[in-house]
Amino acid sequence: MNVALVVERMDVTLGGRERYTAQVAAALACKGVDVTIVCQQAKFESTGVKIVELGRRGALRYSKLANFIADARAYLRKNRFDIVHAMMSLPGADIYQPHGGIAPAALQNRLERRGVLGKIFTRLAWPLNFNRMVSSAFEKQIVKDKSTCCLCVSDKIAHEFKRYFGRVENVRVLFNGVDCPPADTPSRDKWRRQRRGELGIADDEIVFLTAANNFELKGVPQLIHAFAAWQGRTQKRGRLIIVGRGNIAKYQALASRLGAGGKVHFAAVTTEIFQWYAAADVIALLSWYDACGLVLLEAVSWGIPTLTTINAGAAGLVAAGRCGLVVSSPEDRPAIAAALEKLSDVNTRAAMSGAGLKLGPTLTIGRHVDELIELYRQLQKKK
Repeated sequence: MNVALVVERMDVTLGGRERYTAQVAAALACKGVDVTIVCQQAKFESTGVKIVELGRRGALRYSKLANFIADARAYLRKNRFDIVHAMMSLPGADIYQPHGGIAPAALQNRLERRGVLGKIFTRLAWPLNFNRMVSSAFEKQIVKDKSTCCLCVSDKIAHEFKRYFGRVENVRVLFNGVDCPPADTPSRDKWRRQRRGELGIADDEIVFLTAANNFELKGVPQLIHAFAAWQGRTQKRGRLIIVGRGNIAKYQALASRLGAGGKVHFAAVTTEIFQWYAAADVIALLSWYDACGLVLLEAVSWGIPTLTTINAGAAGLVAAGRCGLVVSSPEDRPAIAAALEKLSDVNTRAAMSGAGLKLGPTLTIGRHVDELIELYRQLQKKK
């Protein structure tokens, strides 16, 4: 089977979409699938995976996007693929998999976290983001084509296709999967000592960790507020580690104003995220919107208790599996602070860790790719 995976930039430090594409490509290749990643530019290599870089043409971001879509469609017409699996709005693809959710849901989410004036500004400014408008226009074109399979990483995204587009035909849910080192890897203890030692964190301190490339979207300011409030009234010693890309100076200043400056640490984007997971006792991801974040699934698979919101695509898994806590909103600071206190209890964490480890085998990228290959075969028969 000859499969093309289409993504704008193939750089695993950019976010979950790119990490997912890398993991799926490698796993498909291991299972004998002929895999080609079609992209603008790449910072990625994997045995058995071919990379085709079409370049970036245009002066502005939206023109680069439109040109890449045109170039990708031209390349795919000239080169035969059994399946074209697009991680972006690419008309004519066999599969459209929107990892960040669909455009109208993104707008609604932005409106929901704004005040009255913010809502007015967002509605006025939204059409002026030409890159977003180009992507949205192509998405509408894709959704009208019932031959394109709309592939969803969680039930949340499938519901959004129905709510915003009325699309239920050829919409499939294939729950996300992750590629993790074994939870009992011998390196885990070494990583824990090393990373905590770098920050001067004692063995008995409770470490909460979040990983995000969009601090606002993933509730970083709300987490800092809740963490500072919890530290202000608990006798337990804790730290908060924030791994990712964002305005670090701004959020460090926030932590300092709240009296938690010495307890909140920032780490740059890394391809060694599991070393930081090893240092953590709890993974917190207070998402305003999240299709089905890899961070939560990786935490569950590694037996790390989690804290998230109902806005996360994996929230149902966390709640049903009792491997973490779910709050209603990133703005519910009392509930978040209460959750931090509950998660600071070693027995609570032990129970949640065990529950997560039991779920881990169902969340592997291997399981996900086996189901994906079966979908490829079904779609190939229909062509």
